[in-house]
Amino acid sequence: MRNCLLSLVLLLSAGLASAQTVRGTVTSAQDGAPLPGVSVVVKGTTIGTTTDSDGVYSINVGSSDAVLVFSFIGFTTQEVPVQNRTVIDIAMAEDITQLSEVVVTGFGESKEVERLTFAVQDVQGNDLIRANSANVVNALQGKVAGVHIDQGTGGPMSSSRIRIRGNSSLSNNTQPLIVIDGVLIRPGVSGADSWGAAQDNGNIMKNINPDNIESMTVLKGSAGSALYGSDALNGVILITTKSGVAREGLGISFNHTSSFERAYRFIDVQNEFGAGISPEFETDNGVPFVDPNNWFYSYGPRFDGQMVRDLDGRMIPWVANDPLSFYETGKFINNNVVVEGGTDRSTFRASYSNLRNTTIMPSGTEMNRNNFSIRATQKIGKIFDLDAVVDYTHNLIKNPIRQGGNFNPVFAMVYYRPRSMDIGYWMNNYRDEVNGGRKTGVNDPYSITSFLWDTFEDLTEQRESIFRTNLDLNTHITPWLTLLVRGNVQNELYRGERRRLGNQPKFAGGQYHETTSDNWQYRVQSLLTANRELSDRFFLSLTLGGETNKLNGGRYYRVFTRNAGGGEDNSLKVPGEFSIANSINTPGIDTRLNPSRLKNAWYVYGDLTYLDMLTLNFSYRTDYSSTLAYADGTGDWNYSYPAVGLAWTFTQTLQSSMPEWLSFGKLRANFGITGGDTDPWIINETGSYATKPEYFFPGGSINYSGFRDSTLPNKGLKNREAREWEIGADLRFFNNRIGLDIAYYQKLSRNEIFSLPVASESGVSARIVNGGEIENKGIELILTATPVSTGTFEWNTMFNFTRNRNYVLSLPEGVTSQQLSLAFGADVYSIAKPGTEYATIATPYAYATYQKRDAQGNPIDHPNNGKRVLGAASGTGGYYTFLRSGAYGQGDKELGSAMEKFLLSNINTLSYKNFSLNIQVDAKIGGLMASATHQYG
Repeated sequence: MRNCLLSLVLLLSAGLASAQTVRGTVTSAQDGAPLPGVSVVVKGTTIGTTTDSDGVYSINVGSSDAVLVFSFIGFTTQEVPVQNRTVIDIAMAEDITQLSEVVVTGFGESKEVERLTFAVQDVQGNDLIRANSANVVNALQGKVAGVHIDQGTGGPMSSSRIRIRGNSSLSNNTQPLIVIDGVLIRPGVSGADSWGAAQDNGNIMKNINPDNIESMTVLKGSAGSALYGSDALNGVILITTKSGVAREGLGISFNHTSSFERAYRFIDVQNEFGAGISPEFETDNGVPFVDPNNWFYSYGPRFDGQMVRDLDGRMIPWVANDPLSFYETGKFINNNVVVEGGTDRSTFRASYSNLRNTTIMPSGTEMNRNNFSIRATQKIGKIFDLDAVVDYTHNLIKNPIRQGGNFNPVFAMVYYRPRSMDIGYWMNNYRDEVNGGRKTGVNDPYSITSFLWDTFEDLTEQRESIFRTNLDLNTHITPWLTLLVRGNVQNELYRGERRRLGNQPKFAGGQYHETTSDNWQYRVQSLLTANRELSDRFFLSLTLGGETNKLNGGRYYRVFTRNAGGGEDNSLKVPGEFSIANSINTPGIDTRLNPSRLKNAWYVYGDLTYLDMLTLNFSYRTDYSSTLAYADGTGDWNYSYPAVGLAWTFTQTLQSSMPEWLSFGKLRANFGITGGDTDPWIINETGSYATKPEYFFPGGSINYSGFRDSTLPNKGLKNREAREWEIGADLRFFNNRIGLDIAYYQKLSRNEIFSLPVASESGVSARIVNGGEIENKGIELILTATPVSTGTFEWNTMFNFTRNRNYVLSLPEGVTSQQLSLAFGADVYSIAKPGTEYATIATPYAYATYQKRDAQGNPIDHPNNGKRVLGAASGTGGYYTFLRSGAYGQGDKELGSAMEKFLLSNINTLSYKNFSLNIQVDAKIGGLMASATHQYG
């Protein structure tokens, strides 16, 4: 393929060798800076090129009578006669009547900012790459108003959660739809359990290569995302990948990025006293030794550097340990090579990237991602345009960090562990090198080897292969009518294994398992678009379209070793031999089909513009979802999502009376409806059979089947729905040196889908219902400025501010609260409760507070009201402590909300000639967080 393209470029170059060649540089008349991406076209022909990163162009013209047309968004178009010249340098003047922005909106279409009726914000690919993050989601942090990122903590592979304008659902997955080159991606939710101890292999977003991204556009409100229907309840993010550019010959570029990280700071601990509770050592024949009965306290002798006998008999210096010595240097090493080229008729771009990303954890946590991508465009005659992209990623994931509970090193080093414990020694001496297995009993006096064994000898791997391709065929039926046919496919394959070495003598025990899961989807879409001047005052853009999108779930398959009782622990016959054939018992098998779904849709959308100053935008989509259709064909499975918006560029209307300092002004307002269906197969499982886990008894085992579930379906189940209105303004001052974009919105989500428990006498355990209302309302501010701009130096700055209020207005009848998530096992939980903020944190383990009551039990005033209560709690041996609210009879206490009060970020870019410095600061202000480390440490 590469040789064919190279030959094509050489042939085209030879064929045009006799034509006149014009070269030159295009710069900005304002500051003399080169302008990359300027379109240079021979007037009246299809011959054209664009300037490179240095503003340089070269073009073959037919004759000396040719006229070159130079055009660039935000600058005045210029027509320049060639007149036998071979060098033509151009200085382009800014056109302050234009905005220097075109953004990608619904279905990948580009639209001028002045015609947008809803809030949109985009981030360029170079800004994402600078973040040096393996997960492109993390690179969005702080760059878009209204968008909050909760970054995963399980290593570079762990999934991060995106939230746009609050939570619009009570589902545990409130992430937006991701659309990359027309392919729909619905990020799943992964992560640790309620103790934070489970491993997180992440979701599909870590397999998107930031090196290939041209831009990411966030459609925040319902009016902007309504075209995506029931996938757009939580917003939409559009990803556009890079394509080749027309140029002479081939362009080859190579980029290398390395960054390194170290653990900077540990939690605050004291460094004065070691193990024990007495200020003086006991001695044995004059040798001081660590208190063997109270070693887990750190109220012992003051650190003075003397040699003392440790619990295992070794002599150690009496100094505080350094917990940071447990960690190592994390590495981010990325290599990317690109080959690209093209002519005015075709372009191509091929790239390969390799990323190796490790962490500060010494447990071998690593992500090794290889990505291959090629994109090509071709004009076929004057009618057809082809645009094809193929992307393949292979990712090897090793040992995601166990984030909490007994697996967390911070917890392991401070909870019941003294400040004098020799961390470095035990890291390298947790194995019993004489007998095999893990040191135990007197050989493990600090009970630390279990944590270290879990860290270094319980290993996992997951191999992921993602293939994605999209083909666009655009037909120019007439100069004003086009037909786009789009088809894409995405295939996902996941293979994993776990190898746990036995910790018993001679390394007996251990376990092994293998997993495989796959799914694939396709989408076929057609768009018939008309762009036509209706008169000298009105311009109409109208599109009719439809699509079909099917997710084929594939199969999940897990095979594992088993012990004599059917369990997985200690199930290897030969120690250290990790294979299914090494199972003590017959291997276990867990297999099931992954859910599938089909969604069809038709839609109409467009905008009507009056004199380039007033734009009416509209869309209407109807979805047909299999997830709301019952097996007998009934169900409310089709529903519609309309949207409408209006934008007024008042500086165009009132141009003659506008002050000079106001460069551009636009007001906008919109209303839209989005929604969501439900998970596949949920409503059709009742009454169906499923294979149950193998049942073991003393004489053997038996396979059996039973009902899949006992949930009563709802024949009238409706789709979830969100209605949102928004008003905003886009203002630019002093020749676009200062910009202010402001938006105020209110969103009401309803028809949430619940599974509610019912009385056992009914014969079922739960029923599915619709109900509940969730409100989000807030304000977003985007302030941009160029405080300094000279010929060689420029300073650009941007502030993003978000204030969102997320409330639960109601729940279905009979439901007082809905649990959203857990922490500390089930000790703490976030809930949705009518009249309170979303994700209110409640617990029966809060401090009990005193309330004086009269003889009838009514609360009365007392100076001790509100103070914490001391008492002899259960399990304290009679010692006094602060009592918990549940034990004191006060039940759950609501501590506040996990939702932030507001988000704020500031991004600065300082450019001097070919050098640039980028500085970003972002903050999340407010919101509670549950931390087991702080709770128990």
